[in-house]
Formats: sequence, structure tokens, C-alpha cells
Amino acid sequence: MTDTTEVIRLDADTLEVRYYDAGRPGTYRCWKLSLDSARDIARWWTETGSRVGAYRPVPGALLVGRVWLSFLSATQVYALECDPLGHPYITGLQLPRDTVGFLSAWLEEKAS
Repeated sequence: MTDTTEVIRLDADTLEVRYYDAGRPGTYRCWKLSLDSARDIARWWTETGSRVGAYRPVPGALLVGRVWLSFLSATQVYALECDPLGHPYITGLQLPRDTVGFLSAWLEEKAS
């Protein structure tokens, strides 16, 4: 948990990621995602995202597991989850870059 981001486990398979614009306590934006999708996002972040997007957003999206990932800007990551058949859901997740980094670190900490 940081001043701007926290991850809450809602159940065995679902996480809620909260981002506080002005720090806690206060209003926040939140996203619910499956644990599998969170792991796919974290894997992408570790392998690619953390090094590329800060200076030059990656053109196009990259499929990692069941999530399409791309940078909307140097500070915003777009994640579009897919169903088990590979069809993308209607809406995606627009996550602040720092939140994706925090989610990746949080999952790594929980795995150890």
C-alpha cells in the first residue's frame, strides 16, 4: 500500500485496485479484475512495460495471456481483458502507470 495505490483481495479470484488522486483518505478510482488478469498485467510490466512506456509508448497492443496491453500515453496503461475463448470484453481498464507498477510489486510480494 502506498499513499496513492492499494490492492484489496475481494475473493479468491478477484482483486480491486484503488488509485487515490490526491492521496488517502479521499476519493479514488477503482478497477476490479481477475487474479489471472492481474498476473498477466504484472508479467507484461516486468518483461516489457516498465522499460518501454516511460520514454516512448509502444505502438499497438500486445497480447499477454488473456489481456491486450498498450500505453495510451507515457503515464496511462490500457488493459483489455478477454474471455476464455479469446474475445475481448467491451470495456477495458485505463490504469495509471504507477498503479501497474504497484500491482506488479504487490503480486510478487504475495507470491513469496
